[in-house]
Amino acid sequence: MPSILQQQLQQVSTTWGDPTGKRQRGKPSLLFTAQEAADVDLQSLYELAQEGEQMYCEHPMVVATATQS
Repeated sequence: MPSILQQQLQQVSTTWGDPTGKRQRGKPSLLFTAQEAADVDLQSLYELAQEGEQMYCEHPMVVATATQS
């Protein structure tokens, strides 16, 4: 069974691949819609990553259980 990350990467490659020869606008993202990804700034992304890391460090089993569902 593919991991969640493998499934997400497959989805991004399918969505953002170029099978029709047409290029989609925006940036591929697992966290945001194309419009949100285009508008998010690096500071916001950094803060989101810090919050995720802090949550994981405080409660690693909760995060692990949530990602398995």
